Amino acid sequence: MTLGLKKAGFDVIGAVEIDENAANTFVSNHPDALLKKCDIRKVSAGAFMRELGLRPGELDLLAGCPPCQGFSSLRTRNGSNRNRDARNNLVHEMLRFAGRFRPKAIMMENVPGLAKRKPFFDLCEGLQRLGYDVVYGVKDAAAYGVPQRRRRLIMLAGHGFKIEFPKCAGTTKTVRDAIADLPKVGAGEDTLHNMPELRRSAKTAALIRDIPKNGGSRSDLPKSRQLECHKRCDGFKDIY
Repeated sequence: MTLGLKKAGFDVIGAVEIDENAANTFVSNHPDALLKKCDIRKVSAGAFMRELGLRPGELDLLAGCPPCQGFSSLRTRNGSNRNRDARNNLVHEMLRFAGRFRPKAIMMENVPGLAKRKPFFDLCEGLQRLGYDVVYGVKDAAAYGVPQRRRRLIMLAGHGFKIEFPKCAGTTKTVRDAIADLPKVGAGEDTLHNMPELRRSAKTAALIRDIPKNGGSRSDLPKSRQLECHKRCDGFKDIY
C-alpha cells in the first residue's frame, strides 16, 4: 500500500506494523517514514500525531489494511467456520485514529468478506458521525489494468466531501502483456529475476510436466499420482 500511495503522489510519513519481518521490510524500502514497530492498540494516536508534526485536520490521508485473516473466506473453507479472530476488532483502530487525526480523507482495503461483518458497519457509522462521507465497494484489480483477478473491499471517506471511485480501465491486461518484455533469466539486471529454476526431484518434475498447461491443475493428475498432502488440502486447488 505504501508503494502504491507513493506512486500515486502521496508522501507517506508514518506507519504502524507489528510483524517483525514486515516492519523490517518496510524500513528497508521506506526509510524516511516514521514506523511504530508494535501493536497498534498500544499506540497513542495523539502522541503519534505530535511526533509527525501534525495537528488535527492537517493529514491528507489515513490509509489502513487491518488483518484480514478473520474475515477471509479461504480460512473458513479450511475449517475455521466461526472466525472469532481476536484481530477482527482491529478495524476499530481506524476509527480511533480518524477521531484524533481528523484526516481530510480515509482509505481502507480488505477482503470482500469484511463488508458483511459488524466491525465494518461500526466503522462506517462511526466515520459518518465524525462528518465523513463514506463510500465502499468490492473492486477487482483486473478491471483497473492489473494482470490479476483480485477482488478487494475498498472503503473511501472524505471529510465533508464525497470521493468517487475511478472508472474501470475498460480493457484487461494479461500476464503476457505485463512481463513479455522481461529479459531471459540470467540476462537481466534484477538479481531475483536471474535466479535459476529450483532443483526438483525426477518424480516432482514428472508430475509438473504431466499437468496440462493453460488452465490445468494438480487435480488433472490421476488419483494414484496425487500427493497425500494435496488430497488433504482444502485451499487453492490450482497451486501445485
